[in-house]
Amino acid sequence: MQLMPLGTLGAVETNGAVTFGLWLPWVSATDGNRVNVKIIHEADQFLQGVCFGAGSRP
Repeated sequence: MQLMPLGTLGAVETNGAVTFGLWLPWVSATDGNRVNVKIIHEADQFLQGVCFGAGSRP
């Protein structure tokens, strides 16, 4: 099994474009699997210390 180079794993930003390298050895497009990655700005991230108001759900 050939491994991915460490420099390509995770989020890598180059000139404003982000690529995301993830090694999932048992996930294959030929088996009908698909992976989507959503990237958010650090100012928009979910903060676990913030409580939901009454009646709201996570």
